[in-house]
Amino acid sequence: MPRNERSGSVNLGRHAAECKICAHGQRDEIEQDFIAWRSPASITKQYGLQNRSTVYRHAHAVGLSFAAPAPSGVFVIAAQ
Repeated sequence: MPRNERSGSVNLGRHAAECKICAHGQRDEIEQDFIAWRSPASITKQYGLQNRSTVYRHAHAVGLSFAAPAPSGVFVIAAQ
């Protein structure tokens, strides 16, 4: 995963240039499936990605985390 040497953070420009999910026509759907607790293995299969680590790398780079159900039953998306 491309990282900034000084801060240890992901270099988003480099990530976007190399990431299959960032270039995918269904990126939004992939991200929504991830934060809704869908299995990365099933996401990989449905969207034709190489392997599930692609999903995890993308989620980490762009700051996605799983959605947690709120007391009202509505899902709340927590960004890292």
